Amino acid sequence: MGGLFGLIQRVENTHHFEGELRVDEEAAKNQMLLATASGGFGALSFSNPFGPGTMAQIFTALGTPALNEAFDTGHALKALKANMDASRHQVFQVEVPVVQGLVDAGAVHPRPNASWVSNGRVIPNAALVDWISLHADTRYAGRSLTDWITEAQTAMRMQQ
Repeated sequence: MGGLFGLIQRVENTHHFEGELRVDEEAAKNQMLLATASGGFGALSFSNPFGPGTMAQIFTALGTPALNEAFDTGHALKALKANMDASRHQVFQVEVPVVQGLVDAGAVHPRPNASWVSNGRVIPNAALVDWISLHADTRYAGRSLTDWITEAQTAMRMQQ
């Protein structure tokens, strides 16, 4: 189950990264067009040093860096960081599906008044965190709860 969650996260991350990479490629293309146009215009020679052509060259030279910055090419890097954060978040949130799996398998029998389970569904809340802390070393289906969680986290990391 942990491997499946990791695989899903990896597919989502790849889709997000590729979309942002396309945005960066478009911005890099626009930067190149701007550099070509402004560089070509700057190479022109005008006879009057204070004429409109020379003044336009000066304004172009002053405005080009600001325009170039308008084409942000850091989207892919930002997506990569966001994807890494999302993957870490998924790995650290694996307790809920692990406990849900143990409940579904009949290995865990929550008290009838437990606030962390409703109609057989595990609810991530403070009571669940407390229950996990109290039962970390309790064995379910031959393994401790901590072992189940660690195995799921490892499987998810392997898919990243």
